[in-house]
Amino acid sequence: MNRLALGLLSLSTAFYLVFMVAPVGDAEHGWNAWVEVYQAIKGWADSGIWEDQDWETSLALPGFVATSCLSVFGPLLFPVVSRQRLAWWIVAILAMLAAVGLGPLIYLTTVEGTFRGLWFLAAAVIFHFAGLLCVRSGSLRQPES
Repeated sequence: MNRLALGLLSLSTAFYLVFMVAPVGDAEHGWNAWVEVYQAIKGWADSGIWEDQDWETSLALPGFVATSCLSVFGPLLFPVVSRQRLAWWIVAILAMLAAVGLGPLIYLTTVEGTFRGLWFLAAAVIFHFAGLLCVRSGSLRQPES
């Protein structure tokens, strides 16, 4: 079960990396999302963090950042989450919140018609969470007395 979990976490990283180079919109690639994240954060710093921001953007940007971090560092966190129950719960809750934050991002891009490359990002979230579930059932045991 641990090999399956590590494989799913690695597959999550692979899908995230494909998202970075896949075309998302009209001649844009996934890495351009980081430029938009930077511009949004810079705009929040200039005009006040919640002024003139819609709720979709306010939820989508942290969800994207959390999804990126979890997808990239998932295989590296495997030894920690496979041995410590608290670490597993923290990463699992962050993965669920990232998936919830990804929902508005998917909504925003389907309205604009630029959802093509985001299938890879959605697959990264799904494989990451599936990998966490395999770690949870495979290697976390009660201590023997």
